[in-house]
Amino acid sequence: MSEKILCEECKKELAEEKYLKIDGNPNAIVHGGELDKRGVRQGLIFEALNVLQKDPNRFLTHYFGVKNYDRFGDQSEGCIQIGFGPKHGSIVFKIGLKEKFRSPEAWTPDRQRIAADYLASIFANNVSEHGLQINLLDYL
Repeated sequence: MSEKILCEECKKELAEEKYLKIDGNPNAIVHGGELDKRGVRQGLIFEALNVLQKDPNRFLTHYFGVKNYDRFGDQSEGCIQIGFGPKHGSIVFKIGLKEKFRSPEAWTPDRQRIAADYLASIFANNVSEHGLQINLLDYL
């Protein structure tokens, strides 16, 4: 099977399934009520993408979240075990697997690649659209 055919099939499957569940607005840039050129949510998308490429099975037990507490704006909570959350504030942006894909049998390498492509496209679109100044080395 050629890469192009697989890619088209993957795109169709992604449109139908969307393995990742993204709660909250990935386009929001909140920092104490002001625009934040660093883009905490975009940084979290990149962090999740990095983990997805290096250790995709971590998504079986963890999600990535941004919290908002009082007047402090977006704060990255990073990789959080499913079922847990921050001590203070609440998760306002979250990236994780849909429940039906949280098994090693369902979380296949093809689905992992599709999810990585999806996150990469969201990240690239947001960075170019907002002109964010993100130092990617902060997230490696």
